[in-house]
Amino acid sequence: MILDDTIRKVHFRMEMNLPFHEDLCVCGSIEELGEWAVSRALRMSHSDRDHWIGSMEIPNRRVMSYDAFEFKYVIVLAETKERVCYESRINRRILLKSEFESKISLHQDLYLHHTWNGLTVQLVMFHPLPKGYRLGVIGSNPSLGDWKQAVPMKLGQERTTLTNQRERCWELCFRVSQNEFPVDPFPYRYVQLNEARGSAIWEREPNRILTIPELESESCAHGVFEVFDGNFVTEMDIDKVYSESESWSISLGPY
Repeated sequence: MILDDTIRKVHFRMEMNLPFHEDLCVCGSIEELGEWAVSRALRMSHSDRDHWIGSMEIPNRRVMSYDAFEFKYVIVLAETKERVCYESRINRRILLKSEFESKISLHQDLYLHHTWNGLTVQLVMFHPLPKGYRLGVIGSNPSLGDWKQAVPMKLGQERTTLTNQRERCWELCFRVSQNEFPVDPFPYRYVQLNEARGSAIWEREPNRILTIPELESESCAHGVFEVFDGNFVTEMDIDKVYSESESWSISLGPY
């Protein structure tokens, strides 16, 4: 019998400002995260005091066999690793097998962008654009430009699309803190940005509406709510196809 000893990497990321005598850790129910013992939790590092990352290595056979596990972020004293405080939100819960298989692939690292005590909202769209163009988002929420200026998106890792192809999608993340809940639904649109010319083409269909679920909902189990959008339409031309007798017609449009 040959065991699959391929090592997978999971990277936990969080933006949070801490004083120099405090560090951030990930503590959870599995061995790699200390089995809820803070002294054995995964300690995160930082490039500055605002951007934290902690990386966990785990054999593929355990990725495929693990049930969903729970975890939380915890602030500790830098010198002693003594606990200062846990997140006050309910335990985060994640199934790694599902994250690897449906969102990226078993040959890539998994990056989890989280918000302390809150939710990270990630907008995702597959929309190929020519060189020099970038997709952006604009909406009534301040995180989406407050209808004043579109927020540029970035190309993420390859994902499996609905057509079962491996493609890179446009992605944008923004944070919703615990004290912002409940969040009222708000309108938004996608925009094609021509960076060289400084111009923009807005999609022509009606405003999209973003409804953010409650923090405790199943769709936000580990603290990330993903919205997969599609059907960016820049033109609304409608063609009509008539029958020979012209007794009926069919309207053909971008949908």
